[in-house]
Amino acid sequence: KCPYREPRLYCSIAPGRVSSMSLYGAETLGEELAKSLINKNALEIMSKAREEVLSSA
Repeated sequence: KCPYREPRLYCSIAPGRVSSMSLYGAETLGEELAKSLINKNALEIMSKAREEVLSSA
């Protein structure tokens, strides 16, 4: 469950004015994008990049 779907969203010390519907839409869009990238072998590319970064440290 997305924590931003709660009715009281606070940014800093003031309540946020973002609706839960717009946050839900953004979350859905992010999920669709992630699935699309995964279908295009993004996980393999990201894994190789991670290995390269970790091996150079």
